[in-house]
Amino acid sequence: MSVREEIGRFFAAVVSGFKHYFNFRGTASRSEFCYFALFFVLLYILVASLDQFALTSVVRIRELPFGHLIPMGYVDEEVG
Repeated sequence: MSVREEIGRFFAAVVSGFKHYFNFRGTASRSEFCYFALFFVLLYILVASLDQFALTSVVRIRELPFGHLIPMGYVDEEVG
């Protein structure tokens, strides 16, 4: 399978995941689930990187209600 086909399958799985996000009938294939989970991991890394390097700090996570439960609060306690 070529790289172009894999990228196409990745985006098709992400679109399918959002289309069927609240549809609790049936199941997704293993590759659809893995691609959808990979999308969220990559998105989290992108947002965390932007927060770390590009935005100024304006809020302390630990001062928020239940702020001690937010995972990024242990890495960067100030979030922009």
